[in-house]
Amino acid sequence: MDLDQFADDTPDDTAPGGAKTCVVAAQTDTFDRCRKGFYPAPRSYNRTRVSFEYMAFYRTAPTSAVTHYAKVTDRVDQTRGKPGPMVEADWEELIDPFSSESEVVVFELSDLIPLNAPVDNDTTGVRGAWFCDIDDLRSADTITDLSDRADTWRSGRIQNSHDGSDVTAHRVTWKMSSTLTGPSTLIRPVHTWADTER
Repeated sequence: MDLDQFADDTPDDTAPGGAKTCVVAAQTDTFDRCRKGFYPAPRSYNRTRVSFEYMAFYRTAPTSAVTHYAKVTDRVDQTRGKPGPMVEADWEELIDPFSSESEVVVFELSDLIPLNAPVDNDTTGVRGAWFCDIDDLRSADTITDLSDRADTWRSGRIQNSHDGSDVTAHRVTWKMSSTLTGPSTLIRPVHTWADTER
């Protein structure tokens, strides 16, 4: 159990409720880097092309819960062997087990903010990138609850889990809305891309 919320120097959970948020899985090594202020993603991952204000972190076993989020303060392109936020050990631990890519986008983060209550895993965890808002994180008790609120993007498709429908993205990047305003589609195209989310 994390005791961050009881520490005197931990930021309060006061982010705007409607702030757009990307939820990603983080193993222990990755979460340690998030505590140090950065989260890298291979450039081909679609999350590097979507606009959002915050990142939230589903921590894999043994924690198995979304426990923290952080404001994204910058996005830095880095090529392996070139100067940037990541050193070689970071590449070896965070990128090499999942990808052979040599270009990443490093999301620079403010201090991690603990959720007042974690979003516990009751299914298969978070895979790929999920898009929601801060209030979705605060109101969800379980990963199933969160998946009912979030837009998920897997294998070149966007799953609009508000109504269970999905839309083939083809070569279009979509801007998601987490506000259900009626039966109309909750996504709209903003520009083209060619890669597939992991």
